[in-house]
Amino acid sequence: MTWSDPNRWYKIAAFVGAIAIPLVLAIGPLAIHDLFLLATTIAGVELVYLGVLLSTVLQLHSALDIKFKGLARVEPIPEGEFYAKFSAALRTARRRVKLSYMSNRSPLDSRDPTMKNYYEKLPGIIKKMGPDVEFKRLIRAVPGLGNWIEQMVAQLTDVSNFSLGCLVDSEPESDNVPVVSIQCVDDRQVFFVAVGEQQESSGRRDLYVESEDLCNVWSQYYERLWRNAIVVIDRGRIDPPSLAKVRQLITG
Repeated sequence: MTWSDPNRWYKIAAFVGAIAIPLVLAIGPLAIHDLFLLATTIAGVELVYLGVLLSTVLQLHSALDIKFKGLARVEPIPEGEFYAKFSAALRTARRRVKLSYMSNRSPLDSRDPTMKNYYEKLPGIIKKMGPDVEFKRLIRAVPGLGNWIEQMVAQLTDVSNFSLGCLVDSEPESDNVPVVSIQCVDDRQVFFVAVGEQQESSGRRDLYVESEDLCNVWSQYYERLWRNAIVVIDRGRIDPPSLAKVRQLITG
């Protein structure tokens, strides 16, 4: 008998519960005339049964954990529900949040009040999360995002848990770039944003996936993009040459 076989432990627990305990309770009063000894015997049998049952539950939990570890939860998200879903995920962050935005249009100019409100409140959320939760923001260095970049420089300088990276862009007028816009929250949650199209849409263009393995892979993808970006803000510290370079790219 091995501890790694939960089915065998389940059979033992079932046997003890269905046969052994009823037999003891039925025969015990006939064989044992001492009430104290009888009560002690019954209590001992029950403790053994509970111990076996607990071991069975733990073994089953371990087996199920191994069996379902690689499974992923996948959920398409309509754009109108994205910000509520992502804001809820942000509130659960404990270590890191990786953000990317690949449109060439500033979210501050959005016609969607929900989207605009989210981006206006995000700097305050980042500050409130504190130094324990690292935030990275990855965007394109294009003219349409100039006002947003300047706002982040003004509001998030000296915020030690925030970094901003800008990707050099050869097609600033195009809204379709061969880069996947992803958001990673800690080690399990991944949001794919505007995969089908960058423009605002009433359809399901976003996707939420909860998977440790998938999050690890896409986090590596994010870091590859980050290494190619111009880091304007590094953990709250402005890099003046990098900021000047991005401003030059924006103004042409």
